Amino acid sequence: MSAIDQILRANRERKARIASAVAAIRALSPDERDEALAELITEVEARGEAPSTGSTPTKPEGSFADRAEALVLGSPHGLTTKEVADGIGQAVASCDGTLRLLVKRGTIERRDGKWWPLTSKVVTTPQRKTLRDFISEVITAAGKPIGASDIFHGVLALKPDAKRPSIDAELVRMRKDNLLVQQGVGANNGGLFVLRGGVSQT
Repeated sequence: MSAIDQILRANRERKARIASAVAAIRALSPDERDEALAELITEVEARGEAPSTGSTPTKPEGSFADRAEALVLGSPHGLTTKEVADGIGQAVASCDGTLRLLVKRGTIERRDGKWWPLTSKVVTTPQRKTLRDFISEVITAAGKPIGASDIFHGVLALKPDAKRPSIDAELVRMRKDNLLVQQGVGANNGGLFVLRGGVSQT
């Protein structure tokens, strides 16, 4: 076999291996494909390899993944894929794969069409108060045993959409859960309540 034949054969084998690898990647689901491509891009970046452009540009500090991560983590208002791609000098399609890899790392997340630092979700999502929380707040603020009607009006001031039957049902549940105790009787013969361990009637 001549040297030219060996080169042609090696070239055909290389193309066949690449075609097989591409076919295997295409067989993956879209999410798996993005993840596989992102990992390959990261490996290439880690080796310092880049497509030849005919010149030798200065290589930016860190991999695309590291630079994208730093950019998103420093942007509390979120960034689009294009904004990240422009910021790190990566093609938009490749940058999307890089960002998905960072989601896998657990440092960023995608919400509302943007990429956000993962901790921003905790900061921007307030904890929702339960009806039990409102009832406890009203009873604590009273500082003395309080009747069901006064509890309802106190909760209504904090939560205007509260309904009397829901509050009465929650008071029953709180008594059953041993969180609420009756201490005395009010002027209209209704029970007066305190949280367990709260003030005692004198």
